[in-house]
Amino acid sequence: LINLDDRPADLSNFANLSPLSTVAEPPLTLQARVSQTQVEIAWQPPAANLNGSKPANVFGYNLYRRESKQTVKVNKDPLKEPRFIEKQFQFGTAYTFIARALSLPRAGAPISELIESNESLPFTITPKDTFPPTAPTSISIASRGGIVSLFWPPNPEPDVIGYNVYRSEDEQAWTKVTARPITTITFSDRQVQVGKRYFYQIVAVDNAGNESPRSETKSEVAEPN
Repeated sequence: LINLDDRPADLSNFANLSPLSTVAEPPLTLQARVSQTQVEIAWQPPAANLNGSKPANVFGYNLYRRESKQTVKVNKDPLKEPRFIEKQFQFGTAYTFIARALSLPRAGAPISELIESNESLPFTITPKDTFPPTAPTSISIASRGGIVSLFWPPNPEPDVIGYNVYRSEDEQAWTKVTARPITTITFSDRQVQVGKRYFYQIVAVDNAGNESPRSETKSEVAEPN
């Protein structure tokens, strides 16, 4: 520094700087595995440090999710494995993730001195709901007054929006007798012929349009009054 009289100030204290060449390279190849209730984000550990030395100096990882203009760390503590289970998500919404490796600057250093690597290449995923509900179970069937009625408990999946009912007269050819998924857990078939046996199967439908497997077949003879 130079003062107004053009006189230089004394030199500052010296500081020794050592390049942190043993900081790990960033993680590689982020990918995702989607299920009904979670998205698992996984990646490959870095193979080397910034100076090319091996093995990579990796203590753990941080994973970040980009939300609009913000980047939010999703893990509270350093991740010991190269993966993270994300349960806070919505199907049909795009999410972008980046990962960073964590390195200790020297052996025995405290966790407070962890150093993050450069960020990985961003990875974007839009989870899609391709997971059908389970088949309805415990179906009861009865007939009275020329009507065949079916009853069943609700499906356990929270995204089920209704049920479709299929009918057959010979268990070979099946016809869907509900124009759209019904929201009740009962169905009354009035389009039957008294004295004739009918067979029924029920499927659950979720809000993505996925149909469950068919339920077990239930049959009943349409009884008169």
